[in-house]
This record gives sequence, C-alpha cells and structure tokens, in this order.
Amino acid sequence: MPPELGKLTKLQTLTSFVAAVTGPDCSDVAELQHLNLGGQLELCWVENVEKAEAEVANLGNKKDLRELTLRWTCVGDNKVLENFEPHDALQVLKIYSYGGKCIGMLQNMVGIHLFHCERLQFLFRCGTSFTFPKLKELTLENLLDFDRWWEINEMQEEQIIFPVLEKLFIWKGGKLIALPEAPLLQEACSGGYRSVHSAFPTLTVLEIKDLENFQRWNAATEGERILFPQLEELSVYVCPKVIDLPEAPKLSMLEVANGKKEILHSVDRCMSSLTNLILNLEYTDTTSEAECTSIVPVDNKEKWSQKSSLTIMKLRWCNSLFGEGALEQWDYFVHLENLEIDRCDVLVQWPEKVFESLVSLRRLVITNCENMTGYARAPLESLASERSQHPRGLECLCIENCPSLIEMFNVPASLKKMDIDQCIKLESIFGKQQGMEDLLQGSSCSEAIMPAAVSELPSSPMNHFCPCLEDLHLVGCGSLPAVLNLPSSLKAIFISDCTSIQVLSCQPGGLQKPEDASEPSATAAREHSLPPCLETLYIWSCTGMLGEILRLPTSLRKLRLEKISGLTSLESLSEEHPPSLESLELYCCTTLASLPNEPEAYGSLQELGITDYLAIKKLPRCLRRQLGSINNKKYLDAQYEVMAFKLKTWKEIPRLVREQWKACRN
Repeated sequence: MPPELGKLTKLQTLTSFVAAVTGPDCSDVAELQHLNLGGQLELCWVENVEKAEAEVANLGNKKDLRELTLRWTCVGDNKVLENFEPHDALQVLKIYSYGGKCIGMLQNMVGIHLFHCERLQFLFRCGTSFTFPKLKELTLENLLDFDRWWEINEMQEEQIIFPVLEKLFIWKGGKLIALPEAPLLQEACSGGYRSVHSAFPTLTVLEIKDLENFQRWNAATEGERILFPQLEELSVYVCPKVIDLPEAPKLSMLEVANGKKEILHSVDRCMSSLTNLILNLEYTDTTSEAECTSIVPVDNKEKWSQKSSLTIMKLRWCNSLFGEGALEQWDYFVHLENLEIDRCDVLVQWPEKVFESLVSLRRLVITNCENMTGYARAPLESLASERSQHPRGLECLCIENCPSLIEMFNVPASLKKMDIDQCIKLESIFGKQQGMEDLLQGSSCSEAIMPAAVSELPSSPMNHFCPCLEDLHLVGCGSLPAVLNLPSSLKAIFISDCTSIQVLSCQPGGLQKPEDASEPSATAAREHSLPPCLETLYIWSCTGMLGEILRLPTSLRKLRLEKISGLTSLESLSEEHPPSLESLELYCCTTLASLPNEPEAYGSLQELGITDYLAIKKLPRCLRRQLGSINNKKYLDAQYEVMAFKLKTWKEIPRLVREQWKACRN
C-alpha cells in the first residue's frame, strides 16, 4: 500500500489492504490505527503482520466496521488471533488459511466463515462461554483437523450453543464425527409438547459435504427426539458413514449425494413435509435389504392418506422404486411435477402404471438406464395408438443415453418439448410409424422412397399426437430411419449425428408403402416436409439424408446445416411468401448447389456463414446485394466474399483485401 496512508484521516471506506513487510516505501497495518473505517475491510497477506501491529491497528474495535476478512496466503504458524476480541458492532468475520488451533472470542458475531484453516481443532476454549447468542450463519470449509466443538469434551447442560443459528455449512471437516450435544427441551406444539434435543433450535438450512468420519447428527444417541425443529433444507454430499436422517418435521428440501442405500429406511420420516427430494445413492452390484424399503410412510396410514406434497424428485440408483411391489408407492405422489430418473438398472419397460399415478407430472427426465428397451411386447406386435397416453399433463420430456431403447412410449398431447440424446437403437419417436419399415428397409439410394410415401397417405392416429409440441431435439440416434408425422406446431428442430435419417415429414397420415410403385415421381419423392410454423432448424452430421430438396416454410428465421451430404437445393415453400431469414449458416454441405432466389428471403439477414466445399458456384443476386449490410456475424469463403463487390478490373483485388483486413481488425 502507498506510504503514509494513515494521514488520510477522513478516509472511511477501504475495501482491501495488502499487508507488506514493513519498509519506508509502503504502509503497514499500524497506519490504520486512527482511521475511522466502516463497512467492509479485507486484510490480505496477514502473515506479514506482527502481533503488536495487530493490537495497535485494533481492527476488531472499529465501531463502524461491519465485515472483516483476514486472508493468509498459506497456512503457517501465526498467533495474531489468539487474543482477538472484536467490537460488538462487527457482525461478519471471514478467515482464510489461519494456522492456529483456536480462533478466540467470537461470541458476538452474526456470521462466521472459516476457510482452509487446516490446523484449527475446535471453536471454544476452556473457560469461555459455550454459546453464540447472535450467530445466524456459520461456514466451516476445509478444516482438516477440526474434530470437536470445544477444547475438552464437556458441556454445560443449561446452555444452547447456537440459539439463533439459521444456516450451517460444513465442508471437508475430515475428523468431525458428530454435531454438538445440547440440552433436552420441551417445545410447545399442537396437542401438547414435544421433546427437542438440539444445539440448533432455529436452524433452517444445513449442508454437510465430504465428511469422511461424520456418523451422528447429535452426540446423544438415546431416544427419538427432534433434532431440528425448524430445519427446511438438508443437503448431505459424500458422507459415507451417514446411514440415517434426523427428525425434522418442517423439512421441505432433502438432497443426498453418493449416499448409502440404508438411508432409504429413514426418508419416510420427512416425506409428508417434503416438496423437493434428490436421492443420488451409491452404486452396488447386489440388491440389499435397503433396496426393498419403501420411502413412503406405509406404516402411518394417516400420512399415507394425506398424499405427498412433493413436487420435485430426482432419483439415481434408486431401484427400489421400480422393482416388484413398488407400484403402490407411486400413488402417494399425486402432486409430483418434476421427475428425474438416472441409472436405474431394473427399469426395462416403460413404467406405464407409474405414469398413470403421476397426474400432475409436467417434466420427465430419464438418463443412463442401460436396460430400458421400451414396451414389454415387441414394437411390431401392437400399434402405439392402442396404448394409453400417460402422464396426460406432461410438457417436457428428456431421454438421454439409454442405449437399449427401441421405441418411445405413446407421448401425451400436452407435450411441448422433446429431447432425445444418445439412444443409439431408437427406431421410432411418435410411436411405431405404420409401413415405414417396408419402405426404408434395404434402401441405399433416394429412389427407394416412393412419392406416395410422403404425400398420398391415409389418415393415421399418430398424426394427432403432440399438437402442442414446439421444440424437438434429436442427438446421436443412429438407428432412427425417419422422423415422420412432425407436428405442425413445431417451432424449433435440432438434429445432430442421426446418420440414418432419410426423411423429415410433416405430411398427414404417416408413411405407408404405396400401392403402385411403378410410376414414381422423383421430385416429390426427394422432398422433405417441414412444419408450417417452424422458426429454427439446425441439422448437423446427418449424412444419411436422401431427400434432395428442402422447402423452407414462411415462418423460418434461423437455418443451420452442417455436414449434410444429401441435400441439393433449398427452396421457398411459397414463392409469394418466402421466409425472412435472420440467420443462415451452411457448412460442409458438399452437394448443396441452389439457394432461394427471392429478395424477401434475405432482407432481414443478420448472420451469414457459407464455407467448406459447397457445390454453390454463385450466390443468388439478391443475397449478394445484402452481403455488405450484414454486420453481426459473417463467415464466407473467399469466392463468395468477392461476389459482394463490383470490380471493374482485377487490379482492384488488393484494395478489396486491404478493406477486408481493416474490417477484421476493427
């Protein structure tokens, strides 16, 4: 810091002070002695501060200072805080990398946050008060030697240690075994009194993480007593010895990450109050007794009749909810809106009975279920129209990395977004598409798809599905031969690495083998059909697409095609009303030779990219005229860039290069 900082006697705000080794060219901490600093102050490189300087600076006794941060660069021997007694007005103390075993007198703090104090062993010294009467938030992070809450294992029964604490975070406390013990209290409740045995009677948020030795929620082990009467949010991450949950009657959010399956035994204690449940259990090869445990309070008929208020549930390695005899549990979750299922080995067929119970479900995510194939019967044995549509209110569906999946369930009409990723064996999306296999089987060229395959087809029940679908994402579905019956409501389509797709069709009736294939109309056969309301179309790496003509609907605003080898022409669906593109990107489309030639198609263009071996020899004149007005984003091969300028002679090319280089630098 600059020398003689202490002469700025009216300075009131100094957010950061770097303590350097005392010398003539800089200010030491003693310069702060007579400054009336307030608000926040962070003192860095505290290892350069001598004990006497800390006492002279008297940082803790500045009456207007509300928050103080002390930061060491590394953990080392230091006694600066041994006699640290901050003023009552100081509310928040943050300490980084302090090297002492104990911090000192912090009983009047409102917030204490300790980080990387790896030698700290306890918070209290003998003879000091065992209570923090004002403390509302406590963070203990990376305290590797922290193993007890006070210097000796004794306590005063009449005192509550943290009477007003609301938030507690303990991360990487390698030696901590339990939370502190507390006196037994009687708390008034409906119907009389209940026993409360907790050092944290007002705690609402508790998060513990990476506590290798943590075993108990309270040092006392006898009797069923409420440990957290006001707790609303509980998060337990990677605490391998935690096998049960505490009594917390007001708990609304519970998250367990990498937890033991035995913890399922105690989830039902708080199920009636939960609205958000995340269970990420550790993997085991065998089905343990815990996996057969119900997470709903089946032994309490009163709670069962009330149904669960749970709205969000995320499950990982929770096979017990989908095994034999688990169906009854799902009748309890009538208010569930968001369900995520990850790595469920026993999930083989679509759990249609479960879907029937989830009458409020709006979002469903299924990931990494390697054994799930689809329906119990083979897809060809029955039509999708014969199956029920559950859950009826579903709006968002995401299926990811289910490598055995062959057929989707009959999605409900309410669906607005569908995202399917890395389902490499998937053969159909909107149920089994009638006649598709006969038409596409063995085809190796575009002539294999007949004209009636797309345009002259009878009505199909599947065409009435998904009338509300707006977003469709398909990634890595390499066995999908076609996407038929695209809902007319679609506004965005994203398709990537689906190498077998030959047809995109929005035509009514699905796909059916034509009665007379002797007179094919080649032009109609090679056209894709897009939804009339489509605004965004992105297609990457779909080398198997055989359709040669892609007609763009009037509504289209953004189009990106990359690594597409089958398309030869982009045309407007209506010459009278061509699309008004805002973004057009064409990369490595080696067969594409024709673009729309209507001026209206490029009048709103803000982004343009045309590169990498297109078959287009010359851009449409109406597009060339727009090149100079595109400023947001423009990537063009050199041959197309030259087209934007009228050159009277080849001698003007160096001028063009200089202008382009100058534009790039700007």
